Amino acid sequence: MIYVLAPLVRPCRTTPAVASVLLASRLLQTKSSSSSSPGLFGNARLQQPGDFPQWAEEAKVRCGELVQQILSTPPDAHVVRLVDDISDEMCQVYDSAECCRNVHSDPEWQHAANRACEVLGDFLAEINHHEGIYNKLTAVQQIYQQSLAAASSDNPADQQLQHKLLSRQQLSKFCPETLTVARKLRQDFEKYGIHLRGSQQRAEVARLLALNQHYPARFNAALVRL
Repeated sequence: MIYVLAPLVRPCRTTPAVASVLLASRLLQTKSSSSSSPGLFGNARLQQPGDFPQWAEEAKVRCGELVQQILSTPPDAHVVRLVDDISDEMCQVYDSAECCRNVHSDPEWQHAANRACEVLGDFLAEINHHEGIYNKLTAVQQIYQQSLAAASSDNPADQQLQHKLLSRQQLSKFCPETLTVARKLRQDFEKYGIHLRGSQQRAEVARLLALNQHYPARFNAALVRL
């Protein structure tokens, strides 16, 4: 994001205004009819509708690799970058597909983009409820605070603990932007209720989030048909 980061690890969808939808639709129609087009949205990967689901599947594989790196990486600033990479990877595909399925004039492109959104939507749900990633991100924030306090303390007991915490060189990797991204990413996870311990609470959050994703998509699709 992690979103936004890609957030992560979050649906990166924005709701276009009616004027923007109509303008984008005309632009897409012009670009898709040109034989010299470098690809939909200027993306060489999107030469034909079937490229959208394939791009989504490739993003899933790449993000799966990033997840494994996160779980095997010690809790330091690099974890924040990896989680952000997941968000970026997902949003590149999801944002493009979301826009295409709402504004493209060709039903075949709309269908392919919708399929890509479905593929990534299911995967995003898994990521947003991945306790391993959330716990590692939380551990990064905790060890940073502990290490920072120990590094600036004159207490011998704190200094003895320093070897178990982050070194000064590791602490230097936490620039203000990294700390902000880490905080935002954790907030994004918690929006999906991952920090809730009750199964009933989590289920209710999941139900409401599903509705939140369903109705905006139906609304945008209806705008294009008007």
